[in-house]
Amino acid sequence: EAARAFADCMRARGFCLLRLPAGLGATTFRRLYSLCHAFFSLPRKFKDRSRCPTEHGFLSPPGNYECFQAKTACTPGFKWPSKVGGFREGVLEARDLLRGAALVCLDALARGLGTPPHALRGLLDGEQPELDAASMSNSALRCLCYSETAGGACYPDHTDNGLLTVCPRGTRAALELKLLDSAGYLDVERAMGEDDLLVFCGDSLSRLTANYYPALMHRPRGGGWSGAGDGEGGGGAWVQLEGSNKRYSAPYFLRARRDAELGPEALGSPVLGRMELPLAARAPLKVQHLEDNTGNCRLLFPWKLQNPYYRDFQFSD
Repeated sequence: EAARAFADCMRARGFCLLRLPAGLGATTFRRLYSLCHAFFSLPRKFKDRSRCPTEHGFLSPPGNYECFQAKTACTPGFKWPSKVGGFREGVLEARDLLRGAALVCLDALARGLGTPPHALRGLLDGEQPELDAASMSNSALRCLCYSETAGGACYPDHTDNGLLTVCPRGTRAALELKLLDSAGYLDVERAMGEDDLLVFCGDSLSRLTANYYPALMHRPRGGGWSGAGDGEGGGGAWVQLEGSNKRYSAPYFLRARRDAELGPEALGSPVLGRMELPLAARAPLKVQHLEDNTGNCRLLFPWKLQNPYYRDFQFSD
């Protein structure tokens, strides 16, 4: 059964590759990356018009990348970019596709725990059109535009803080997964086609299940991916974008509501009920505290203190 095989893979490896219907990923994500290239090529003053206090829209954090984030909701008056025709539609189409895939995956993981789907879906935003900004989740599609770093240095190993991360391959192979069974690295995007999605676990799911579903360490390379090609070597580009030496990627982060609590005992899972849970993992933890790393809580999970796999753990939002 596909759902059981998926849950078993996530339990054993922390990640899984899925395949969309033929042509769906190629059509959706080629369009998205083309729109991203047009947007990020705009002068900064035009990109700055699409900023938002809730971090929905254009972001320019320190480092070698820029970002456009499409969250569940945004503040009234937010302006989508007008200089790139079809940008809003293309971004939301990709976001909805990846969110739909994430929900199917979440349901399969619930089955793996022996619980009904609502046991996990109940942690998510509701369907109401007006969401309370203080409690709504930080679920988002993040469109990223990377420039090469000097020497192509890698980012630090890190885990994501959400439930699941779902992403198509980027325009250039750069994402490396730290393998749970060997602590070696997998250059995963070289194994992915245009219709493939990578799914992996984050800290919220790990904390919720007392590490039954382990959070996956990963890192993007900062370079070594220049040049054209078909992705079969040399870091070449799969999606040809005229005049671009950038790398574009589009991960979707499925996150629980900020006011939700992560506690394995509250799930009522017969699978977790048969486990001897660490005392430090039993007490519920608010998602807000995990995402804000209150009291350094993300570093103090028992499995992160005990497992050498997480020795080089760095924080990520």
